[in-house]
Amino acid sequence: MPYKTSWGLFPALPILLTLSGCGLQHTAAPYHPPHSSASTTPASTGITPSSQSTASASPAVTPSPTTTITVQNAPPTQIESWAKQHILYILGPSNAYDVNPGGTIFLLPKAFHIPTTLHHWPSSRFQAVAVLTNPGIQLGTGTGTLWNQMTSSIYWLKPASSSVLPRTISASTDPSSVFTVPAGQLFAVPWPSSAYPERVLFLKPRHFKVPTEVNHWPSHNFRVVAVYPEKDLPGMSPWLNLARVIPEAAGLNARATPIPLSALPSALSNYAAVRNTVGKRLAQTADVPVYLPSHLLQGSYHGDLDVKYSEKNQGYSITIGAGPALPANSPKIEIGNAELLGTITAMPWYLPFHARQDDMPLYPAPPHTQGLSIPLAPGITGIQYTGTELIPTLITWHEDGWTMNFLGTGVSASIITGSAKSIAKSLVGAKLPGTHGRATFSIGSDAPSEASYDLHGTRYFIYANGFKAVTLAQQMTAVKPSS
Repeated sequence: MPYKTSWGLFPALPILLTLSGCGLQHTAAPYHPPHSSASTTPASTGITPSSQSTASASPAVTPSPTTTITVQNAPPTQIESWAKQHILYILGPSNAYDVNPGGTIFLLPKAFHIPTTLHHWPSSRFQAVAVLTNPGIQLGTGTGTLWNQMTSSIYWLKPASSSVLPRTISASTDPSSVFTVPAGQLFAVPWPSSAYPERVLFLKPRHFKVPTEVNHWPSHNFRVVAVYPEKDLPGMSPWLNLARVIPEAAGLNARATPIPLSALPSALSNYAAVRNTVGKRLAQTADVPVYLPSHLLQGSYHGDLDVKYSEKNQGYSITIGAGPALPANSPKIEIGNAELLGTITAMPWYLPFHARQDDMPLYPAPPHTQGLSIPLAPGITGIQYTGTELIPTLITWHEDGWTMNFLGTGVSASIITGSAKSIAKSLVGAKLPGTHGRATFSIGSDAPSEASYDLHGTRYFIYANGFKAVTLAQQMTAVKPSS
């Protein structure tokens, strides 16, 4: 019988790690093809499907002693955000609220990252299993029923570009071949063509495996982010259906009790309050070390501060601006360029990283290959690439291991050069954080600037008006969670 909560139905065990094309869902044990389809002979492709083994009855397992851990709860809005990003797990349903006194246990990946994009072909990470021209028909009974049920147990990939997928491939065309992949390890990527618009390429991992159960407690693969009783989750109902349900190994008896996060103030009157409340909350829940500026420049704002923050892509983002007295993340907050004091974003270095604005690239391309060496500051020489009316002039130089770029257009060359010299002189002898540091500035005291650097396996990105991005980077210090 399915296990029912106020925010949806959980099927009874066994439960498998699952994914659908439009989102992550939970589902019952995977469907296997009827005996009639299993008798079909696969095409000769050099791929030998493994035979399906019949599961034998497992011997009784003596439950191990219960291990209880305490958890600093992420706020419900953050749980909802993770669910929308399809990276949230629910441990259960044997540990759901009515069974586990601690409540529903929510997990995030800690030691693994499930691929979502196919970057190369041939792929070093995947092995081709089958190519089906119309899986909705081939895996169904004419209506696609079996296929519709299977889609929630497949990890869908998207190609990085149209040139990634091969023109031809040698793989089985027998529908039953997809069932030779171990449960919870099947990937698929749409591969349409003019002749076969519904075609799908099925893959299985070559050098990695997706965790399909929690084998240790505390878990080696997952981080516990919250434990909520069912009564505390009514507003998250639609989004919890996107969470993956992952079971615990037999006899694990995982238990967790929550320590709720302290309430945030109704208004943030100064930056110290921002760092000590919102900053500490991020430090308690983020997957990466939380760094924020130790202080803001004197006179850079007047009155109260507005703050928007979130955790995304296994990292965090916080935007700070001058504004009326409002709680953090209030829907009434509007931070435009005039009010912006800075945005700090961080995420693991191995994830794809994109600058906030396309017109302020961290890797600007020179307008041409011929550059002119110009002195910028004592001991610092830059290279100037003169632009046109449509292409900005670029001046680039190096400072304390960082690469600096200055973009200017619509003003005289002397103003552009003078602004770059001013920035370079202000940074002489500066100690800049991390490695692989880069910064881009543009002309004007209120024009945007951005900076990026790597530290402790994390990439930090700072966006600010004027030339303040590198100044904020110099002030970045670690925020420790509350004890």
